[in-house]
Amino acid sequence: MVGLHPNAPIDPEGRGVISVTLNGFFLSQEFIETELSCNRPERSLEYVGVLRDRMRLVIVVPESRANWIRLKMLQFNHWWLFYYLVFSYDEEGNIRKVGHPQPISGPIDAD
Repeated sequence: MVGLHPNAPIDPEGRGVISVTLNGFFLSQEFIETELSCNRPERSLEYVGVLRDRMRLVIVVPESRANWIRLKMLQFNHWWLFYYLVFSYDEEGNIRKVGHPQPISGPIDAD
């Protein structure tokens, strides 16, 4: 994921954090998690902190953890339904939005 975000500050776990500002005001934070970093229990508190500050939250996680993170984030839907996005990435660095169906490729059988 470093190749996709070469200027993102990387912590010792390999996690990238990108803050988006406009005229000195924070608009959003993007967390690019690794297998190791997304398992930390403090992540939920960190995500909630971003949402409470009324910033957009974007979480990019390994494909293997995507559904787990999406389900965890659904707990916050009562308050912040439209303030966060969850994406996953595969081993080749392909990114897809989590929680939305993938386009069907190839013919569809009518049977």
